[in-house]
Amino acid sequence: MMNFEETMKAIPLFFKTKLVPLLLGHTGIGKTELVKQLAATLGLDAIVIHVAQLEPSDFVGLYQTTEDGRTRNCPPNWLPYKDGGVIEVGKNQEKLSKVVKFLANEHAGVINPKGGIVFLDEINRGHEDIRQALYQLLTDKRIHTYQLPDNYHIVAAANPSEGYEVYEFDVALVNRFAWIRFRPDVQETIKYLESKHGNSAVTSWIKTDKALVEMGDENFKIDGMKFTPRTFENMILLYNEIKDDQKKFQHMVLETIAVPEKVQSFISFQEELKHCNWEDVLAGKKKDKVEQLVKDKRLDVLSTIVASLGELFAKYEVGKSENGAIPREKEKEYIKNAVNFLDVIPDELVTTFLDYLPREFLNNKGCIFADPYFRTKMAAKLGKYAKLYKDKV
Repeated sequence: MMNFEETMKAIPLFFKTKLVPLLLGHTGIGKTELVKQLAATLGLDAIVIHVAQLEPSDFVGLYQTTEDGRTRNCPPNWLPYKDGGVIEVGKNQEKLSKVVKFLANEHAGVINPKGGIVFLDEINRGHEDIRQALYQLLTDKRIHTYQLPDNYHIVAAANPSEGYEVYEFDVALVNRFAWIRFRPDVQETIKYLESKHGNSAVTSWIKTDKALVEMGDENFKIDGMKFTPRTFENMILLYNEIKDDQKKFQHMVLETIAVPEKVQSFISFQEELKHCNWEDVLAGKKKDKVEQLVKDKRLDVLSTIVASLGELFAKYEVGKSENGAIPREKEKEYIKNAVNFLDVIPDELVTTFLDYLPREFLNNKGCIFADPYFRTKMAAKLGKYAKLYKDKV
């Protein structure tokens, strides 16, 4: 679960991915207010769309016949053609009418150069007829021929399936969202109320018993999360942004697109690499850590080290190193340390290492194969490799 502050920090991260952040939480806990505050903080427009209260034409617009007898879609007026502020659509027809009048005047067509946020509230309670258009907006930032400006972002919100009349997302749509399980802290709620209404007998009363504030349960079940290539691309983008943050925040952000067990596996993997990596191996350090990795059968970490060493030695020629990862004066020492590592890891990982080396290296006197220590220490494993691939080494 993310509180108000954590969610404010997380949402802009998703603007850098192909994902739409979706606030999953109970009604009345501050989802809309959060988006308004975020937009104000970033200097962006905020367009708040109450999807459950819109008619299909309010969302997708109307068709018009052109002079040549063809039809074209006229996008709805709530789309970002304005100069800033907050617009709410769907609360009632009077407010919608005011929006139309505002957008029909001299401000029409003006887009905030800083961009904006289109907030789709109660996205899983909308009219059935707007779901297809909604899907197009979420995936392509389009409604028929209308294209949302690049610097306008979409944020969605939904109620959990338990206790609400909602429709279920299909798997394709599930994996288009970053699922933020949102639940503000009671203290954050009190701070918000006091900032808006000042000191009050009501907030004083809440402070005496914080259980008075009902945020709903935390049992939010999300089915259909899959590890597709798009998921991994988004993980790369997100992790590059949060790798220096606390582990708790890393977990919360990555769990918006992957199940907790997979996130824990990845975080653990990253932690192990910090304690032992290919540079440590070359320098002959942390031998006890390597032995522990072998004992624990951490093939994920060991294979990553092997891959790094394989890529290094695939381009390396003995005696020709120039200020690279293997300084010439350290050449023999580093090769010996690499061989000692290869000698203790499982044979299948040694095969992986050898597969990184070009085939022509087998008889090349300038490569690692030519090193006497390598050939002596690795004789048995080289023999297995040669027999496997019918090579002469």
